[in-house]
Amino acid sequence: MASSQTQKTSPASGVPLRLNQTEVGDTNDTSRLEAALTQLFEDRRKNRAFRPGTNDPVNLVYLWPEETLKLTEVAKVVNAIRRKANGQGYLYVAADEKPSGKLWADPMQLTLFMGNPKSAAPVIWQDSRGSLATDSGINLIFNLEMTIRPSDADESLAQTIEIPKDGEYLIGFKPVARSDLRSAMRAQMKGGRPFTFVFVGSDVNWRSLAEVGAAAYSSGIVQFTVGSLMP
Repeated sequence: MASSQTQKTSPASGVPLRLNQTEVGDTNDTSRLEAALTQLFEDRRKNRAFRPGTNDPVNLVYLWPEETLKLTEVAKVVNAIRRKANGQGYLYVAADEKPSGKLWADPMQLTLFMGNPKSAAPVIWQDSRGSLATDSGINLIFNLEMTIRPSDADESLAQTIEIPKDGEYLIGFKPVARSDLRSAMRAQMKGGRPFTFVFVGSDVNWRSLAEVGAAAYSSGIVQFTVGSLMP
């Protein structure tokens, strides 16, 4: 007689990570990514591979996740980049127009692929002086332990964006359609700080944050601190 056994379910497999062309583990174990970035940034420091006009090694990593990847997964990776490797995770935003003149791809660009994005990878361009990239993005700081409820609204949080569900947006605690994100963002952020708080629901995907990011960047926003919406 066959004996019955209780089957143990294995943990869900993590989302694969690739730094440029190198496989660096997955979202369940970011140690390979941390080690690769730590070594790379140290090498750049020793070789004085700095951005022109600065004394800081280039430690910026552009994120390129699958659109449907949960922000909770992205947060694990961004926190690993920031806390373990002293790097910065950026939400890439394409420039509306490429400047005229001689351009070439930035040889120091780091792109972190998460899963299998369908769209082509970003290319960061430099002008003929090689001084600054013409495409950039928004510096992401994930602090999902920071929570907010709509009843917490006050003047001190006027520059708050909420994404309770994919495709649902509130700016300054007022609902905004996806098509109106850019105009609403510009009106809300006029004369304000160059950073803002974004609070997201537990099931929100990367695509929703990227859509808000594109609108925010056009309004002069350069940094998001991402927290959680309480259910």
